Amino acid sequence: IRFEMHPDGSYDYKNYNENDGLPNNTIHGILEGSEGELWLSTNTGIVLFDPLKETFRSFNQKTGLKIIEFSDNAYYKDEIQPVYFFGGVDGVVWIKTEENYRKRYFPDIYFTKLRIFNKDYNIHDFEKMEGKEPCIELNHEQNFFAISFVAMDFINGENSRYSYKLENFSDIWMDTPSNEAQFTNIPPGNYILKVRYNDGIADDENQMKSIRIVILPPWYASVAAMVIYLLLVVGALFLIYWYLKIKYERKKKKIAGQLAEKYKEEMYEGKLRFFTNITHEFCTPLTLIYGPCERILSHDGSDSFVRKYARMIKSNTERLNSLIQEVIDFRRLETGNKTIHIKPLNISLLMIDIVDSFNELSEQNNIVFQVQAGLDVVWNTDSGCFTKILNNLISNAFKYTPAGGKIIVSVSIENDTLQLKVYNTGKGIRKDDIPLMFNRYSVLDNIQENTIKGLSSRNGLGLAICHSMTELLRGKIEVESELNDYTRFIVSLPRLEPNENALGISPDIPEESKTRICLKEDILVGSEEENLYDDHKKHDIRILVVDDNKELLWMIKEILSDEYTVVTATDGEKGLQFLKESPPDLIITDIMMPNLDGISLTRQLRQNRHTMHIPLVILSAKNAIDEQIEGIESGADVYIPKPFDAQYLKTVIKHLIKNRKNMETYYNSSASAFDFSKGRLIRKEDKLFLQAAIRIIDDNIDNTGFLPGDLASALQVSVRNLYRKFKELDLPSPKDFIKEQRIAHTAKLLLTTTLTIQEIMYKTGFTNRSHFYKEFAKYYNNQTPKDYRKSNKLKDDSMSKSVSSENTISQESV
Repeated sequence: IRFEMHPDGSYDYKNYNENDGLPNNTIHGILEGSEGELWLSTNTGIVLFDPLKETFRSFNQKTGLKIIEFSDNAYYKDEIQPVYFFGGVDGVVWIKTEENYRKRYFPDIYFTKLRIFNKDYNIHDFEKMEGKEPCIELNHEQNFFAISFVAMDFINGENSRYSYKLENFSDIWMDTPSNEAQFTNIPPGNYILKVRYNDGIADDENQMKSIRIVILPPWYASVAAMVIYLLLVVGALFLIYWYLKIKYERKKKKIAGQLAEKYKEEMYEGKLRFFTNITHEFCTPLTLIYGPCERILSHDGSDSFVRKYARMIKSNTERLNSLIQEVIDFRRLETGNKTIHIKPLNISLLMIDIVDSFNELSEQNNIVFQVQAGLDVVWNTDSGCFTKILNNLISNAFKYTPAGGKIIVSVSIENDTLQLKVYNTGKGIRKDDIPLMFNRYSVLDNIQENTIKGLSSRNGLGLAICHSMTELLRGKIEVESELNDYTRFIVSLPRLEPNENALGISPDIPEESKTRICLKEDILVGSEEENLYDDHKKHDIRILVVDDNKELLWMIKEILSDEYTVVTATDGEKGLQFLKESPPDLIITDIMMPNLDGISLTRQLRQNRHTMHIPLVILSAKNAIDEQIEGIESGADVYIPKPFDAQYLKTVIKHLIKNRKNMETYYNSSASAFDFSKGRLIRKEDKLFLQAAIRIIDDNIDNTGFLPGDLASALQVSVRNLYRKFKELDLPSPKDFIKEQRIAHTAKLLLTTTLTIQEIMYKTGFTNRSHFYKEFAKYYNNQTPKDYRKSNKLKDDSMSKSVSSENTISQESV
């Protein structure tokens, strides 16, 4: 159908079909009416179409038309009447239009049935009154429903049509041929169902009726639930506010407690820093107490009375040193400067040595002292830390064990953990005091006088050091105790890997010979300037001692003057001045000195070609491991902490001077021109030549075409000279030498890789299998490569034998 013509002469067209209201898509004839309407003949009757309103009205058997099937092009319009003629298979139908003034009939619409989930219900059972209008009320689970309706039209009911829409859900009118409105999954809410009826006579809406539908929400979405939710939210906000307020108050208290604890910690840290600083100042003068005691005891002219009191002075000096060292060790642990050196340690032998040192004390106080340990118990640990832990625990046990009591020390390995247990009878420990046993801030206030004969009074740091060292070894220490019965300390140490970075700074001298003394008391020995710069040559070997303490200079000079000529300087700059005038055979220097410290002095000496060969010993009160490492890294040959053992110092000096003389003898002899290589002496230049040849062969090991000529070219010599050189070095010919290197590399790959024999053959430059096997057998006792790999890759289980736990030792001393 053409609608409107555009200025360019084109028209708009629209197609109509059954979906738009036509009873049939087959049209046989079209006649235009006087008012623009169209009369259409189809296979099912005649249709009146209004193009403006786009409505269709059908005339068929239901409306009394007896001819419903028409023929193509069988139509005619009488323009005078007007009358419209359509020819059909059973005759002719004519249509004559005239005004109809009869009043139209509008029937009522009734809602007849309600179906919920395909189950029919009486719609009136669900009706409720909302004011003056009824409504249908459904719950949220009944949101799949259908409502049936009907209009009582017995006049034009055959051409009637129904349509509906659900307001508040959809604004689209839906046509329905079944007089039913269907709805699925309708959410809770208020809706209005509107139904309209068209009798087919006119295109206007003949009749419309509506009904309200209410779908109730679930209980959790009801108004009451919303009120409850609101109350809960308000309550939750109040609880959150209350919780945050309580948390804020607790945080304030916690911060106040932390500030108080920090103040307490700073106070105790101040104590420890004070003690530590004092101990460093004590080292030098107390050395002057210990050193003369050794000299007196070693002097042949000393009588028994002098020796007795010299031994007493020496013993108390060592005891004082031990107590001060605990302060130093504790401070070192607290500041994280303690370095552990993990290595295998024979625990059984160590325990026997430590127990022996307490046997006399146990006999004096009639204490039963036992040790229980497996035979040859070896564990990876730090020797110093373990010794300190064991010594302190045993000493603590003796401190609180009464005469006639019992002490048992045991070591065992349980679940891959070393268990050290120290048991003693006595007054025990209250449960309230156990958590404070290792408190680092209460130990300084817990100094007690010991009542056990032969045991010095303790300063309270022993257990704190044990706890810190145990944690440093990644273990734990526990306490079991019954009041007035017993106390047991249990130390558990996990297995640790050996520490490859452990440094042996000092020569391996017994610990007894490395006494360290740290106390301060000013004394003067002789005149202040006596012999400090005496350069009179008494011996061939001259030693320079640099230290700012004149008394220590005097003592070192006294110790060494019997064998060496000793000259002294009071600071690094004066020492350098002396070196410029007359270089010594050995230098001893302190670290902490005015003008130029010992570390700077050492570095300057090692950077100077004229002094870099002089042996140098650092003698310092700074005994932390990182300080010792710094001294060795600066260039010192030996680092000896103060106080020192005189014999140990003389031994170190003797060996350093001897080594220097040996080096001089070596470099002044023809032997320095040779090196050992495979059990033979070989000149250094020949060794470098041989190493270069081997390196070139290794780089070309998989090159099958690598020949002696290639080797000579790489070494920049002629082939003739290459053969002559190999002959002078008593080596095989270059060709055989290359072959030896290939076979040696083959053997290495057989043992260190999982490559096949074929792959190894090609990687070592062989191409012929039989030749490869033949050459390999020449060098390896007629073995094939496969047999060689098998015989040399057997698993070695010699280290897997465990030590029988039944072999134990028990030592009892009463």
